[in-house]
Amino acid sequence: MAFTHLHVHTEYSLLDGACRIEKLLDKAQEMGQKSVAITDHGVMYGVIDFYKAAKKRGIKPIIGCEIYVAKRSRFDKIHGIDNENRHLVLLCKNETGYRNLVAIVSKAWTEGFYSKPRADMELLREHSEGLIALSACLAGEIPRALSVGDYDEAKAAALRYREIFGEDNFYLELQDHGLREQAHINPQIIRLSKDTGIPLVVTNDCHYIEKEDTKMHHILVCIQTNRTVEDEDTLEFGSDEFYFKSEDEMRALFPDCPEAADNTQKIADRCNVEFEFGKTKLPRFDTPDGSDNREYFRRMCYAGLHKHYGENPKKEIVDRLEYEISTIDTMGYVNYYLIVYDFIRQAKSMGIPVGPGRGSGVGSLAAYCIGITGVDPLRYDLLFERFLNPERVSMPDFDVDFSDERRQEIIEYVTEKYGTDHVAQIVTFGTMAARLAIRDVGRAMAIPYTTCDTVAKLVPMELDITIDAALERVSELRDLYESDKQVHELLDMARKIEGMPRHTSTHAAGVVITDRPVVDYVPLSMNDDSPVTQYTMTAIEQLGLLKMDFLGLRNLSVIDHAEQMIAKQILKEIRSRLQFLSSVGLDYLMLSRPAGTLSGGESQRIRLATQIGSSLMGVLYILDEPSIGLHQRDNDRLLETLKHLRDLGNTLIVVEHDEDTMYAADYIVDVGPGAGIHGGEIVCAGTVDEIKACKRSLTGQYLSGARFIPIPEKRRQGNGKFLKVGGAKENNLKGIDVTIPLGEFVCVTGVSGSGKSSLVNEILYKRLANELNGAKRTIGAHQDMVGIQHLDKVIDIDQSPIGRTPRSNPATYTGVFTDIRELFASTQESKMRGFKSNRFSFNVKGGRCEACQGDGIVKIEMHFLADIYVPCEVCKGARYNRETLEVKYKGKNIYDVLEMTVEEGLEFFSAVPKIQRKLQTLYDVGLGYIKIGQPATTLSGGEAQRVKLSTELSRRATGRTIYILDEPTTGLHTADVHRLIEVLHTLVENGNSVLVIEHNLDVIKTADHIIDLGPEGGDKGGMIVAEGTPEEVARVEASYTGRYLKRILERG
Repeated sequence: MAFTHLHVHTEYSLLDGACRIEKLLDKAQEMGQKSVAITDHGVMYGVIDFYKAAKKRGIKPIIGCEIYVAKRSRFDKIHGIDNENRHLVLLCKNETGYRNLVAIVSKAWTEGFYSKPRADMELLREHSEGLIALSACLAGEIPRALSVGDYDEAKAAALRYREIFGEDNFYLELQDHGLREQAHINPQIIRLSKDTGIPLVVTNDCHYIEKEDTKMHHILVCIQTNRTVEDEDTLEFGSDEFYFKSEDEMRALFPDCPEAADNTQKIADRCNVEFEFGKTKLPRFDTPDGSDNREYFRRMCYAGLHKHYGENPKKEIVDRLEYEISTIDTMGYVNYYLIVYDFIRQAKSMGIPVGPGRGSGVGSLAAYCIGITGVDPLRYDLLFERFLNPERVSMPDFDVDFSDERRQEIIEYVTEKYGTDHVAQIVTFGTMAARLAIRDVGRAMAIPYTTCDTVAKLVPMELDITIDAALERVSELRDLYESDKQVHELLDMARKIEGMPRHTSTHAAGVVITDRPVVDYVPLSMNDDSPVTQYTMTAIEQLGLLKMDFLGLRNLSVIDHAEQMIAKQILKEIRSRLQFLSSVGLDYLMLSRPAGTLSGGESQRIRLATQIGSSLMGVLYILDEPSIGLHQRDNDRLLETLKHLRDLGNTLIVVEHDEDTMYAADYIVDVGPGAGIHGGEIVCAGTVDEIKACKRSLTGQYLSGARFIPIPEKRRQGNGKFLKVGGAKENNLKGIDVTIPLGEFVCVTGVSGSGKSSLVNEILYKRLANELNGAKRTIGAHQDMVGIQHLDKVIDIDQSPIGRTPRSNPATYTGVFTDIRELFASTQESKMRGFKSNRFSFNVKGGRCEACQGDGIVKIEMHFLADIYVPCEVCKGARYNRETLEVKYKGKNIYDVLEMTVEEGLEFFSAVPKIQRKLQTLYDVGLGYIKIGQPATTLSGGEAQRVKLSTELSRRATGRTIYILDEPTTGLHTADVHRLIEVLHTLVENGNSVLVIEHNLDVIKTADHIIDLGPEGGDKGGMIVAEGTPEEVARVEASYTGRYLKRILERG
């Protein structure tokens, strides 16, 4: 019958076991032993090395561990009570047993560590399946009880262990190392076996291989306990019998119990753990867009290919990429590439410095294309050797360098993404190199430090140098070795322990990421309060687990600091300028926005931001209505900015109609009292209170409340029909659904950049213009629009000029000029001369002055200066020839009529209803002061818009028209806003619908329905924040519009 050692401590029972795995298995092979167990103290560090070395020699490896069992719970950690740990040997029968042993050992470290990694009965019961337990050495619970004469306690413990592990899965160990305590308890263990039926097994608690190694082992223990061989309190084993004995030696220990030796082989036969090497076990990776991983990987590869090599890369480049993609897919490494890509992308997005990449993977074109590496393999003629032979199944190496100061952030990211139980750092071992071995052994042997230091320094400072190599190369060391007995003994002993693992630490770069919890594959221990694997990086790779090198590189941190120092002032300036843009309410703008698409107000505020950044003093700034296009919230920011400029020591002159700006001003100059010919005077000047007290000032009357824009007593309910836009997602709109009640005055509000223009101008107006007006415009992105059948036309009344040349004027735009020309053509003088109505047009030959072609002015082109315009010398600016001007109506010629104001024209044409009605609409919209023939190029945007409004008012209403206006109050005084509101409400009263984009609270408060977008501008906007009547919107806390509107409504 054969014999198997089931209780063996390799060098991985750190500084306690001295059985080096290779030499141990050589010894077993020499003895003819067919199986051997590894049972290191509380750890499984050496399991994979032991397994592979045993298999190589044809020896069956038995996987096990001598664990520590807490006296109470593993969670109890009270000094003086929970210091005692009981030993127990556990051996794996199968894969289930291996997983359970891994779980017990791991939790002993992560949950039960208290001077030692401790399990407890609860843990043993939970993970007993697939395990065989042995009662262990004198430190086991049963031997301890027997040592103090408590047989009953020993028996109870034995029965408990059998109950936990099951019949035939618990054995009582017999050991005889010549120790008095063992001689005392061994008969009782045999008795216990007979009383309980629990079988016996003989073991030798091997701590070293040869009997003569006992001294070496004693020195190893002294190194561990920081003692010397001369100390009286050293941890001596008490005999030299803890070596790897032959079967005959083991059977001779207990000749009366041959079954105890036989049972070792029976146990060995039952233990059949097999490790699977080379099969990759990659964790799951979920693509950001939910697409198939292989499809996503291919898409990423080609996106990078076009980025690096253009839209039409050479065929050989595409072929190489296709070959790599195919090989990666065939080998099952797509997830590997995506996982690496993901954490590198994350690091870069967090501003963590990342190296260009190291390892064999740098030769991969696919890795370069998706951003894993920063090295172009084609430029440097790199070949990815692992892809030259598809039969070589081995994952490429991607060694990734991060800033050493921020490496932990990436480990935390990976841990959070894949789960704390799926990620662990990797153990590494500090071994006793030549110099360290000499010093450690010398101290343990109580040799003077100077002697040890002298000998150690004679060993060359070279990587992987051995004592044998040093003796061969360094004559001085060899002479000392041969002449000095103490040195000779020192070096001989140091050679025996040289290369043994001394302590554990955490690998500087290694991280393992698993598809199942790490403890399903690898046991864990603790280093510096952090869990680490008990298997080395090499073992983890062999098991097919994903091992990553996250190296914290100091150089990257130094370079990053240098870059930050270089960029500090530049970044400070950039941040400062961006802050200036934000402070003037432009934080919603994209920096790449074309200048041509900016509004006048936006352009002005950009120039203002530039001036803020200059921090100049003593400068006079002139601003023309800077609040244009600003929400009240953004206007408050603007006012703070203007005050800051003032406080720097500058003077600001601001042309403005905004009430808040007036209240913020130190001094106001009010020009008026009316517009056009009714203005041009300084009505009053002073503080805001002085302006309010000035009865002649129209501005003061609105500020004081003497005049005001009333809140409607009742909100309209509309006509019961609706226009609905579904899935609006143009620009920053977030796929919103918008319902616009028809037959109402509707305001679209929100902070600057919140998506108002995208919704109204890009989607709503363009879709309606195409469907109702036959236009062909590119419509903004949306899913559908319902309710168009309720409308017959859409009219966009914007502030663009009514004409691009001086020939266009209010009379031509409104059509009243046609009526006036016909009136002149109907006079007796015209009939006598045969003049028709076209004679009075300055656009065609006949009645116009040909010298200036009816412009009234002549352009003189300058070579080095801007062109200038001068009155025509022939007609003196009258635009018509002498014959035409001789025709008069009520004493006025056609030129005289065009020079009249609208007010004068109303009186002059009071007897001509057709003309009087059109002039009346111009007067009603507040344009009584403009000239009938005033060139369109001299009209402001607000004036041009009101000309358009007057034209609409003069038409017969159908009740199915929708009017769209984008900030119609721009440039308007409060009195003009008052008139505008009345006009807009007139349009609604006629059965039409009016949709207005507006920031002016006086307009918003009169609306029937509000759609408020936001909550912010740009990417943070594009959603509906609130909708309903002004009163309903004012109750929505999240709405900036609602907050300001609430104050206005409360004020009344």
